[in-house]
Order: sequence, then structure tokens, then C-alpha cells
Amino acid sequence: MKHLFLMTAVTLCSLASMATDFTGSLNVTVNGTTAQHNATISIDQNGGNYNLLLKNFTYEVDGVTKNVGNIALTGIPALNAGGKTMLYADQKVAIANGDDASATWIGPSLGEVPVKVLARIMDDYAVVDFQMQLQDVVAAQFNNVGDHFQIPNSDFEDWAASSGEPDHWHGFKSASGWLASSAKGKLGKDTDVRPGTTGTYSAVVTSASTFGIINNGTMTNGQLNAGNMSATSTDNHSHMDVNSTATDNNGAPFYTALYAAPDAIKTWIKYTQGGNNNNSNHHANLSAIAFDGSYYQDPENKIYTNVAAKAVDTLIVNGDWRQLSIPFDYNTYASNNASVEAVLVTISTNAKPGQGYSGDKVWVDDMELVYNANVTNFTHLGNTISGFNPDVHEYTFTWEGDGNPEASGYALTVEGKSAVTAVNVETVENGYRVVAIATSGDLMTANAYVINYEVPAVGMPGDANEDDKVDVNDVTTTINYILSKNPSPFNYDNANVNGDNTVNVMDVTLIINLILGIH
Repeated sequence: MKHLFLMTAVTLCSLASMATDFTGSLNVTVNGTTAQHNATISIDQNGGNYNLLLKNFTYEVDGVTKNVGNIALTGIPALNAGGKTMLYADQKVAIANGDDASATWIGPSLGEVPVKVLARIMDDYAVVDFQMQLQDVVAAQFNNVGDHFQIPNSDFEDWAASSGEPDHWHGFKSASGWLASSAKGKLGKDTDVRPGTTGTYSAVVTSASTFGIINNGTMTNGQLNAGNMSATSTDNHSHMDVNSTATDNNGAPFYTALYAAPDAIKTWIKYTQGGNNNNSNHHANLSAIAFDGSYYQDPENKIYTNVAAKAVDTLIVNGDWRQLSIPFDYNTYASNNASVEAVLVTISTNAKPGQGYSGDKVWVDDMELVYNANVTNFTHLGNTISGFNPDVHEYTFTWEGDGNPEASGYALTVEGKSAVTAVNVETVENGYRVVAIATSGDLMTANAYVINYEVPAVGMPGDANEDDKVDVNDVTTTINYILSKNPSPFNYDNANVNGDNTVNVMDVTLIINLILGIH
């Protein structure tokens, strides 16, 4: 079904100019319960950094609404890779009152609160995730991506077409070919839906017999062609071409453009054989072809070199609802060097044309293209970070290197065909922060890993009272220590000017010499 994520729409040109407000749906999770709100978020670029503002934030706990206020983060460094901009911030934020003067806003009374932000932006789409410690631990997600990286109507809830076919999906009623009007395989709507869904409908394809020949029930996000009386002829196929101007009954094209390379296709399937048969030699099938958008048909009538990857399952067995996850195979087709610009999905009641029984049925619900960003290793200069665990996202070490840590020395190993990674190094109080982010092609998944490097403090010889200067007060402090008067503050290392690991009258003399400029 349609998923809700935290995201904000923003164009690159708007990021480079003034702040722009974006309104969308905000999912807020508190104590394991998620509620949806409308919200406004603002992003602007400030030099090489970004500012981000979540306006008029509220959340609910046990039926009580808490008005928090305006949450602003400033000076967020940008990481860039593969056309994506990634932002990571871990700041303590003083929350301001919201815009409604009549409301009681609790944010200002909370003082500075810790807020983490992980944002991903590409073209007109972005994802922003918040984690906040308010009066409760709160996670928030804002979404505008919709089905941009998915096949439209992949939950099969929209059925506006007069043909009775699901929007953006097609059977023989919208087929091309001289036998299209004679094809008996059916595509329709059903209320038999997968377990656990909140949706109302699934799509179902049903086979039929014409003159003793089985017409497989078939559906596709492309267009079917019925062009031959022989069931095994490749004149009977699904096809797609992004350059085609043909449209369906809704005026939509017979193609689905891709904006990133998916790693798998997931869907819920139910398959039953007609006449109460349960023939183990008969299987339904699903194929998904990622290709460069130029003409392609399934089954193929020649060798197509425009294929980038295939995800195919020709062994879907008779049985009740189950979820399939079929990986795309890019390796087999790597020599084609084909770009990923479109995806053709075809589902049929039998993997073999003309086989099966009249009344075979395949139900389909909640289809999803999967884009991964699974981090398997984090290295520095080729060596795995000490104690690295993909489930642990923050580490603290002492920096012992010469100079500053360099971003180029760090790398994430990530599983995901269209995933990108980037690393940034910030100078922070008492050290450095290394931020490494892996982002999936559809922006929905991001994994950030942070290394906090602490730089050992360099003492000031003679500064016994730690006031960052050497004067007569340090002489007094050191004498009081020698006389066991326990002065506070007192820095033993600074007072031990001669480095003999003993603070005595010799160190007092050396401190006086430092004050007098005698070396």
C-alpha cells in the first residue's frame, strides 16, 4: 500500500537562493505509535552549508497534543555524490515559539534539546529524518517523493479506467495486435487482498480457453500485443518503449520511467489453478526487466542489448498469499552497458504460453521496487574501523595522527546498485567529526556513520590554575599544592614544569622564570 516517509520537495535552484517553504505529510513516532500530520519545512543554502527549519512542530502522546514550536538547525555541512546532496547534523537546539500566538508552545521551556537530522536531496525530491529528545523521544519523517521511484498504482487501489483495468496497468482490453479483441485472458479488480493490508483491492488475472487453446491471464505496466493464433509465438508479448506516444484509456503512456536502478522487486502473490487442479508442473511467473527505455518486448523475439538487468521468477507455485522478493540480476547483462531508464513488469498465470488450465488465477497486491543502501564495511586507509558493526552508527576514538583526518581516507562499502556514499570531516570542539553517509537510489534509505575523534589537550607549562596564562597566581597555586592545601583547580602536569613527575620548589622557581621570561 502507499507508504509514508519524511521528506521535503525542494529544487536545487531554490536551495541555492532564498529559503523556501514546503508543505507535506509528517509521520511522527512516539513510544512506538505513529501519527500523521501536515507540516512545513524550510531549507536554504548558507554559503557552503545549509539551514533547516521545521515549523510549528507538534506531536501526540496518549491522546494529548504537545505544541513544540519552530525547530531550526543551522550551518549543516553538505556531502555530495551522484547528483545527491546529503546533510547530517547533531546539534543542541533552542526551540522558538510557533507562529500561532494563541497556542501554548512548550519548546522554549525545554532549553537546548539534542536534535539529529539526516537529509537527502535530489532534483525536486528530498528525504529528511529527525530524531529529537523533547519531553519524549520523538522521530519524525516528512514525505513528498510519492511514487517517483516506483511503478504508479503498485498497490492497485486506483481503477479509473473504463476498461476495468487498474490505472497504469494493462491487460488484453488495452492490447495492440489484430487478435486483441479475441483474447480471452482477463484482468480485473478483486477484494481478496493480501494479509495485513489496509487496502481494499488487488488485481487478478484469469486464464481462459479459446478453441481449446489456453489464453494465459496476463497483466503488464507496458502494453500487451496479441498478434498470432499460436500461443508460443513471440508476436504475443508485452512491450514498452518510452518514445511511444500511445496512451491507455486514462491517457497515460504505456511505460514506466526509472530514475534509479532498483535492487529487487517485491510483491504479494496468490496463485490458484483452475478446476481445483494442483499440477506441480504448472507455475505462474513474474518478470521485471530494467532497460534503457528503447523498444523491448517480453518474451523476446531477438537478442536485446538494451537490457541492464532482469528479475524473473518462473516457479510461482499454487498456494495462498505470500510475499516474493526477486533480485535484479545485473551481472549477466553487464556487457550490454545499458542504462536504467525504464522497467517492464509482466505477470502471467503460466510461465509457458498456452499452458495451464482455464480459470487459473493470479492475484497481485502491494508491489514495490527495492533500493538498497546496506553498509557492510567502514574503512580508514583500507583498514576496517576498530570494532565496526553495521548496526552501530557512532564511534569515539582518540586522534593520534599527524595533522587533520582527511575525508579521502575513509570509505563505506555498500550494497545497492544505485546507492551512493560520501564522507565529510568537520572540526569540532576538542577534536574532529567524521561523517560517512550511504544513500539508496530512491533516497528512502540512508545510513550515517559518525566517528568522534578526541584530540588530547595540550597543556601550558606553568599554568597550574588552568586559566590559560602563566602569572603569579600559578606560583601561589603551586606553593599551596606543595603545602598540601589542595588548591582547585590545579593541573599537576602543567605545574610539573621540569617533567620529573614531582611538583616541588624547583617547579616554583621555573614558573617564576617563565613569568620573568628567563629560559
